[in-house]
Amino acid sequence: MFEPFPSGGESCKLSVPRRQPTISVRDNRLGPQNVARRPKGRIPLVYASSAAVYGHSTQLPICETAVARPLSGYGADKLGCESHARAAGEAGGVATFGLRFFNVYGVGQRPESPYAGVVSIFADRTLRGEPLNIYGDGSQSRDFVHVDDAVQAVLAALARTSTTGPVCNIGTGVETSIVRLAKMLSRIMRPSAVPVFRPARVGDISRSVADVTLAKHLLDYEAKVELRAGLKTLAVS
Repeated sequence: MFEPFPSGGESCKLSVPRRQPTISVRDNRLGPQNVARRPKGRIPLVYASSAAVYGHSTQLPICETAVARPLSGYGADKLGCESHARAAGEAGGVATFGLRFFNVYGVGQRPESPYAGVVSIFADRTLRGEPLNIYGDGSQSRDFVHVDDAVQAVLAALARTSTTGPVCNIGTGVETSIVRLAKMLSRIMRPSAVPVFRPARVGDISRSVADVTLAKHLLDYEAKVELRAGLKTLAVS
């Protein structure tokens, strides 16, 4: 049912499952679209978009003006959410704010979930004493943002919704390779954890890191949780 979106790490995902098209449209586009059709004057809408809207971006760090070329139905539907939000603002006066989350991680993220990212899967396998599968040489990079920072961004956006339908990146602006992530987790949780390098997968995004300049300007947002500190919370959960 689910086809992973490659990220170079365990399960090869960027926290983006490729679901059946009808399910993806229902969950990721029609739901927010229906909410955005609320009568004028109702509670403003803050919604989760995704870094998946960018696809293979050659612009690093990736800013909101980068060309959006999603590689999955999920990314395309998230991009569609943004269009519907802007249309709802124009036509119905609905105030919205979209947050393009990068790789969110934190305590409670289920490793077996189709939306689980490489952090939760690596952490689970490390605690179990199982090998960490890395596809390719592990040089692929991601921007890992702790859930506490993601929540702060949501709260800030609630106070700054607009009928213009603003959208901004939520990440840390720090690029971390998959192999470095594996080493950090093994040092924190189980030094004997062994990475296993497997053949690279077609379509893997080589690098991804957010430009958070706009988030700082619009939301006064700045990630507070450094990756090593965030990973330590997983070890004691």
